Amino acid sequence: MPFTTTGRVHAEGICNEKAVCAFLNSASTVIRAAICPPSAVVEHRGGTTTKADAEIVGGSDNDEISIKNHSSKSGTLDWVNSSAAVPNKTELRDALNVIKTTNFGKIESVPKVRSEVAALLNSHLLRLSSEEIRAAMKTCYDDYPRWVIINDAPKKQLVCFEMCKNVAELKTFESDTYFLKPSAKGRANATSMRIMRRSPAGEEVDTKIRLRLVLNNGVNALLGLSEKNKSSIPTLKLQHDDVAHLIHTLVDPIVESYSSASAAAAGAASAPLA
Repeated sequence: MPFTTTGRVHAEGICNEKAVCAFLNSASTVIRAAICPPSAVVEHRGGTTTKADAEIVGGSDNDEISIKNHSSKSGTLDWVNSSAAVPNKTELRDALNVIKTTNFGKIESVPKVRSEVAALLNSHLLRLSSEEIRAAMKTCYDDYPRWVIINDAPKKQLVCFEMCKNVAELKTFESDTYFLKPSAKGRANATSMRIMRRSPAGEEVDTKIRLRLVLNNGVNALLGLSEKNKSSIPTLKLQHDDVAHLIHTLVDPIVESYSSASAAAAGAASAPLA
């Protein structure tokens, strides 16, 4: 069955993207009719340098699609996963290089370095200004695909919507002040915090967007101890915490249910999930 109902992150996400493309080309009637010209083909794209996971090829405009996988009732989805979007990244990289140089190649230093890196990333997050947080959120709209499709696996349906009409919190409110709020039950030196905004009247609003600052390949790669990855740099992630609420509040969503049979038939050309 090509549409995932488990959570195996990256590899599973790629399978989900290919399965959605296959479904749109072979079995979809509702979403395809709404966003694709009759002769168009939905081609898988993806990769780390583009926000588009697929492209509608063959129409007057080759519109792009971002494909998200929502595999559980409590799951999140990523809007941004970018090293370029990290605020003050030169300052942060310089501090990381000091840690790296001091501990490079020392496997016994990994636990200590992991704590030092977490403290450094936590401190960097807590120093972000309202304008820096706002700028990070706005990067989501820079060249973002026109269409977003969420595979709502628990309900066995695809939810398609136009990005420009939705997710108003990512567009930001110019008169509000933005700040980060660690979880009340979170661990010390948390590197993931909820983005909040405060209106001129003093009202605080939870944006339901989380900002995470992590090393893209972890501490082992930073210290040259990973065979797979030769480097590790700070990466900013913007995640939507409450996907069910997002889907419930969408403007003009296009929803199409899929059955196991039709999804399996559509996914025959893509790699099925294990």
